[in-house]
Amino acid sequence: MSFPIEYQSESPNYWVVLSHKKIEISSKQYILIFTSHKNENKSQIILMVYKPFEIDRKNEEKEKEKEKEKEKKTYFCVVETKMTKKKADSVLLLIENNTSTFEYSKDDDHFLLSLGLQDFVLENKNLLHIDQYYETVVIEEKFKEYQNQIEFLLNENKQMKSEFAKNTTKFEETIEQLSQENKKLKIENKDLKEKVNNKKKKKEKEKEKEKEKEIKKDGVNNFLRGSMILDTEKENHLGYCKTLQKWLQNRGFNSNLKLRYSTDIHGWSNRVFHNKCDKKGKSLTLIKLKNGSLFGGYADGDWWSPLRSGTFFNTQNQNSFIFSLRSKNNNRKPLIFKRRLIQGSFELTTNKDYGPIWGGGKGYDLLLNFDEPASCFSALGYSYWSDEILSQQNQSTTNYLSGTTGFWEFQSIEVFCEF
Repeated sequence: MSFPIEYQSESPNYWVVLSHKKIEISSKQYILIFTSHKNENKSQIILMVYKPFEIDRKNEEKEKEKEKEKEKKTYFCVVETKMTKKKADSVLLLIENNTSTFEYSKDDDHFLLSLGLQDFVLENKNLLHIDQYYETVVIEEKFKEYQNQIEFLLNENKQMKSEFAKNTTKFEETIEQLSQENKKLKIENKDLKEKVNNKKKKKEKEKEKEKEKEIKKDGVNNFLRGSMILDTEKENHLGYCKTLQKWLQNRGFNSNLKLRYSTDIHGWSNRVFHNKCDKKGKSLTLIKLKNGSLFGGYADGDWWSPLRSGTFFNTQNQNSFIFSLRSKNNNRKPLIFKRRLIQGSFELTTNKDYGPIWGGGKGYDLLLNFDEPASCFSALGYSYWSDEILSQQNQSTTNYLSGTTGFWEFQSIEVFCEF
């Protein structure tokens, strides 16, 4: 607010406001105003009841307030000597220093104001020309309060922004630190995994070497690697390997064989057998029964799954054979049954609905059916023969391999292929 401000009285004369101050008298608030006449040598001392301005009042409430304002008492007196602003400020300073006193008159129509060196009697009268200044004062005070609140909030907001920036920086530094630590841990974890894997590989290689050393005893290669049937034959393992390897070498086969199908691993299924063993080259089948009999057959050609029910065929050299490694009573020595070349007989039969079959045409010498194990059988003499055994009297061609006249009770079957 800029001073002085002119106010018009009831007469055409003008008054200039010099200074004002809000004071408290007997727990009530007043505004003390000093004015000076613009043209005449006169001053006014005005004391009016103070009421804070409410900026959000409704129109109705404002109208009621205006009515009350008319009844509000305003005390004033006119001093003959024109007052200067300097004088008015010095009087206010006296008030601030508590050197002035204020008293009510008994009839409440006058107000005794003692300003240090001089007492003034202020009459009770409404001064319309001072209303505008009064409202300006209270509005300015309200705005100042708002400004103080805004300034406080701005400072608080500034402080919060500063703290937020600090916290953000701190969080970013923490995130960066954690990111670096995480990268470090990943690298360390990767190195650790590599060390563990290398150690594991090293151990596996060492085990592999040890295993190779074991299986190469007496010059026998583990050409049937992975056979669980032969692994259980601890006493005769090397002997059986030697015998089978010798029989194969005599027929020009010197490669190692790989386990392709095992009933212990893949279950009993003709379809799975063909999926695993078809077009995989020459193969060797090992059969072990629960009664201890151990036998099987070697196929000198590929198995496959023809579209028709079955196909009889001969390989180029017809080197396939059926063998017996051990009979039921464990006393029989290993024996081989070679191809018997007679008219109308075939070396092998392949059928998608069966497993490996040796023989065909005149009859089957050894037939395996993984879907129906109870239908497996052998009937030696059609395509495979051994003069040493089958020419002897009272030798059965159907139970020689299995050692039983009933159904075969299997322990497991394994098929090894060239590829």
